Amino acid sequence: MTSDSGPSSSQPADLAHARDYFAAHGRLPEGTHVRDVILQSWRRSRHHAADRAGIAVATPSQVPVDSALVHAAREAVADRWSWLTDLPHALVLTDGEGRVLERWADDPSITAALDGLRIVPGASQSESAVGTSSVGIALEGGLDVGVWGAEHYRSDAADLASAGSPVLQPVTRRVIGTINAYSRLVHASPLMLALVHEVARSVEDALTHRHAEHDRDIVEAYLESIEDSSEPVLCVNEHSIVGNAAAAARLESLDQTMLWELASRTISADGPFLAWVSLADGTDTVAVTCAPIEREGRVVGAVLRPVPSAQAESAHAAHRLLPDLVGASPAWLRLCERIDRSLVERRPMSLVGEPGVGKSAVVAALARSRTTVTLIAHSGSDEAAWLRQVDAAVRSEVELVVMENLHLLSPAELVGTTRALSRSWRTDGPQLLVTWTRSRSQPPGAVEVEWSGDNHEVPALRNRLEDLPMLLDAISRDHGAHIEWSPEAVQALSRVPWAANLRSLAILVGRLTRDRPSGTIRLDHLPAEIRASATHLGLSGLDRVEAQAIAKALTAANGNKKRAADMLGIARSTLYRKIQALGLDLENTTY
Repeated sequence: MTSDSGPSSSQPADLAHARDYFAAHGRLPEGTHVRDVILQSWRRSRHHAADRAGIAVATPSQVPVDSALVHAAREAVADRWSWLTDLPHALVLTDGEGRVLERWADDPSITAALDGLRIVPGASQSESAVGTSSVGIALEGGLDVGVWGAEHYRSDAADLASAGSPVLQPVTRRVIGTINAYSRLVHASPLMLALVHEVARSVEDALTHRHAEHDRDIVEAYLESIEDSSEPVLCVNEHSIVGNAAAAARLESLDQTMLWELASRTISADGPFLAWVSLADGTDTVAVTCAPIEREGRVVGAVLRPVPSAQAESAHAAHRLLPDLVGASPAWLRLCERIDRSLVERRPMSLVGEPGVGKSAVVAALARSRTTVTLIAHSGSDEAAWLRQVDAAVRSEVELVVMENLHLLSPAELVGTTRALSRSWRTDGPQLLVTWTRSRSQPPGAVEVEWSGDNHEVPALRNRLEDLPMLLDAISRDHGAHIEWSPEAVQALSRVPWAANLRSLAILVGRLTRDRPSGTIRLDHLPAEIRASATHLGLSGLDRVEAQAIAKALTAANGNKKRAADMLGIARSTLYRKIQALGLDLENTTY
């Protein structure tokens, strides 16, 4: 789609005045006309308080020079380099956030102009940074557009002409970048729009070809994996699936998007892992091993194999140590194995983790079948009295001594406590267990208590997402609800950045089960802000913030899309496009 065919033969003398007046007052001067696509962009630019005088250039290390988008653009421009040598134009490639990735120019005058305006690799040309330009409108509207002279929001770009075309990801059709042509206004031509459109489509063709190469990779991996035709095997990347009949019979009702989710997680994982996934018909939970497909040092997909029932049972048996808790993820099973080893060797141990990960639940499970003394640390308590309690507990005849919240002790109290433990502990005495909460910003394993015992990290929810279906079922039962969770809802919840881990999850489950104590929880039953957080895989931080802002505006507008668009300073059509591009399923939400 193209917003115009080219620059007008002349520009109104008062266009620059109209732009400056709008920037100051939020409206056009009486009797002034500006193209709608430009006026909408001015509104967004003013809403973002875009810098009209210049921006800081990002450091070169922030520019991904080896991405598929950059390689595809270089190929496309190389095939059309003669176009640039005949015209006083420059071509610029940006990413999906408006950051300049590459620039091509032969004409010294346009090169100097772009340098002066800091349209250089590493610099942002998004609407939120510099306001109206071909980059911002192409990203915002997903269309070919020309911006001529004083239509640019920057006051120092009045002598510039720009034309932009969005680059779409071949499979998802999301805007992932732009191709832009720049020239002096006196050299502006409709050919600029034709040029960027042609180059952008060529970039998309090159990306499509690269995807086809990735498909060949997973086909080859499948042929290498399928030694026994009766063994179920699936080879998956983010847009293709290759498998045999055995895998189809075992996983025929597994949601396809969940397979892509597993492939994406495998690509970012350190190595093979075991995942537990719910079949789409809700009849069963299947264990699946996920191993990476590597080509030339890069992970390009995943090999997925359903685990035989006997093997799955052995995985469940590994955490019978904590029978009241659920989990079968590698991180959870590793914790159970380490706790079991500490118990067998009768070594003191600490449970370390972020707030809400379930340290108290582990303590309660371990204490359930043991005589126990529990001490709760408090900041500013009577240190002498506290140390007497510690000494007495360790010398007692109970089986387990628990000290919770040692992170609340002062440094002096902590030193005294560890000394008391070292002085009183004996191998034939009680098992010692302490808990320590660390902040999310601290690295895993960070613990300040120094002793000869074992420190065990209780995994955060984001590191045990394979357990999410079982956790949802268990928490639902704890709330007295008899509900099922649809695969789409579980998948969405697996993408949410749970700030307080299991505590946050329990709050959400309680909120949902109060209104729906039985039946099935579907995707459209989840709160709007949760679904806004559960956007496409790989969303950048900017995408996530934008998705949350849209959900908040829709909630404030009681679902009225026009009012929400007005609040956000965008057109209603743009709001619908963003909802679709970000993967937000808000159409059936009750506000």
